[in-house]
Amino acid sequence: MNAALTIVSELCFAWVIIYLVFSLRTARWVSVRHGSRYFHLEFQPHRARGRTESKKAVLLKRMLWSAILAVLLGLGAMVASALL
Repeated sequence: MNAALTIVSELCFAWVIIYLVFSLRTARWVSVRHGSRYFHLEFQPHRARGRTESKKAVLLKRMLWSAILAVLLGLGAMVASALL
């Protein structure tokens, strides 16, 4: 049981890392497209320009919520494995 909880917590934190990498990569792509030197983190699909940006904004918003849930689940699994 302890090994399973450790694996769950590692997978959850790996998902958060994947989300952060994808978010920063998309922010760089959006800032280059807009001709800006600054990162633009787009969490609001209605502010995006074009179909591709709006699809990426919707995907990032869904990934954000799943990353928040993954952090909570990962912390819970880590605490549970420490208590066992």
